[in-house]
Amino acid sequence: MRSTEMNARLNSVSASEAFDRLADFGSYAELAPSINSIEIEKVDEQTLRTTWNVNFRGGSMRWVEEDRLDPEAGTIVFDLVEGNLRHFSGSWAVTEADGGSDVRFLCDFAVGMPALSSFLDPLAERSIRDNIKEILKGLFGEAYEPKS
Repeated sequence: MRSTEMNARLNSVSASEAFDRLADFGSYAELAPSINSIEIEKVDEQTLRTTWNVNFRGGSMRWVEEDRLDPEAGTIVFDLVEGNLRHFSGSWAVTEADGGSDVRFLCDFAVGMPALSSFLDPLAERSIRDNIKEILKGLFGEAYEPKS
């Protein structure tokens, strides 16, 4: 299993506004060219089931995840339900910061082909990181500032 983390500052964007934009999965496909489609099913007031179809290495990757939204805590926690990946789980967390907010994306994943994991996992990580960067740039434009 592999993990990745990304952090960003969102200048002049409050944590609640950042959370609302991040929770608007329906806008992602319009903002990130690598995302072909996202279908959203509301399970209950704080849980969504989303079906993702994204570009991956000249083809596409599809999975279904359950997303638990907690606006009070500023978190979105997701877990794989089914799809092309063996494991995919993680979270978004948004916190207030001086002059805006900070956002952190964490995920653990496994592509699912142990014999090829040393080759495929780094490619999948790069793809995940590129997708998250596209999403953040699309959602927040000039307010988005990557952090190490």
